[in-house]
Amino acid sequence: MINCSHIDYSVKKKTLLKNVSIDTKPQSITAILGANGAGKSTLLKVLLGIYTPKQGDVSINGKTLQNWDNTALAAVRAYMAQSKAVTLSLPVYEYLALARLHCTESKSLTNTAVEHIIDLLTLQNLADKSITS
Repeated sequence: MINCSHIDYSVKKKTLLKNVSIDTKPQSITAILGANGAGKSTLLKVLLGIYTPKQGDVSINGKTLQNWDNTALAAVRAYMAQSKAVTLSLPVYEYLALARLHCTESKSLTNTAVEHIIDLLTLQNLADKSITS
């Protein structure tokens, strides 16, 4: 669960988020909706710890972001920006396997996990194609 309470975030003198609170539920999908410029991307980056709020707290699974080390945090959350250009050309299968680097597990277990995701998302026809195509 990702939660935040009373988040304020400003850049220079412009307030981008004011008194924002979210309480997500486990095993659910949460959508952040709003007009262009409403602060959706800013809120997401605050929730991920990319931006530090001027006021308020963000927690994942009941633990504030400041109390997570990067390795443990990588095991519970991930972020892929929609506008970043991918500079490496990997097959989709290998790219998905990169998400498991934080796990100390056998190659076999990694493959099983990746194959499960490919099945869940019906990506079988894309697994061997480059992520850049």
